[in-house]
Amino acid sequence: MYKNELYNIWREQAPGISSKIRVKKYDGTKWVEVDNGALNYDSSQDARQPNALVYNDELYFTWHEYKTNNIAQIRVKKYNGSKWVGVDNGSLNYDCKNGASAPVGAVLNDKLYVAWIEKQSVRMKYYDGSNWIYADVGPLSYDTSEYDGRPKIVAYNNEIYVTWYEYNGSKCNIRMKKLVNKKDTGSEKSKPNNKGDRALLRITMEEGTEKEYDMTIKEVNDFIDWYNKISTPCYTIEKEYNIGPFESRKDYIVRDKIVSFEVMEYNK
Repeated sequence: MYKNELYNIWREQAPGISSKIRVKKYDGTKWVEVDNGALNYDSSQDARQPNALVYNDELYFTWHEYKTNNIAQIRVKKYNGSKWVGVDNGSLNYDCKNGASAPVGAVLNDKLYVAWIEKQSVRMKYYDGSNWIYADVGPLSYDTSEYDGRPKIVAYNNEIYVTWYEYNGSKCNIRMKKLVNKKDTGSEKSKPNNKGDRALLRITMEEGTEKEYDMTIKEVNDFIDWYNKISTPCYTIEKEYNIGPFESRKDYIVRDKIVSFEVMEYNK
C-alpha cells in the first residue's frame, strides 16, 4: 500500500524478449500502469526478483538487472506518486565485476536497508536519504566457502535481522545475524585520547600481514571515522616516507580485509 493505493510489482517476459520489471496500481476500481513500460534501466537486458517498500513517504523498488556483459547489478528506483527517479548511482554492488541477485529491504530509524547475494555471499548497505553506506564489515556469511541464497531482512525490536541459507554441497543450514552498531558484528572504534600530537597506526590484515603508518592525530581520527562509517570500501593512505624515486606512494586499505588495528600515541 502507498498513499491508499495498492501497488503490484512483478517480472514479465514475452518469448524471445528480455524480462522486464512491471508495476501497476489499484485505486479501488481499476488497475493502472505506472511504470512507463518497464522499470528496467536498460529494457534490452533481463531484470528479475523485484521488491518494493515505502521509505520517507516514497515507494522504493529494488531488483537485479543484467548488464551487457551478463553480470547482474542491484538496482533501485523510487516513486513519489508521479515521477520515477534512480537512486543507486549505477549499482549497489560492492564490486560491479561480481554478479548480484535477490535484493530485499527493510526500513528502520529513517534508514532503508537492502541486503542481497553477491559473489555467493550476503552483503548489505543502507540508504540515509542521500547516500548508500556500507552496513556490513565483509560478507555476512558464517562460511564464505559455502553458497548463500534467499536472504530475508526485517526490522524487529528496533534492530535489523537478516536470515538466509548456506549450502555446503550436501545440505543447507539456515543462518541469521542482527545488525549491531550499524554493522553486523563488533562495535565502533574509539578515537585516541589526544595525549600526543602523533601516533603509529598498526593495521593487521586477514592474511596476517601488518601495515604501520606514522600519522598525525587528525589523520588517525579520519581513518577511524572511515572505519566506523564505512562510506567507501577502501581507504587511501599517502606515505610520506620511503618514497624513493617516485613522486608519491599510496596504500589502499580494503575494509573487508582488516582484522584489527592499534593506535599508539606519542609526542614528537
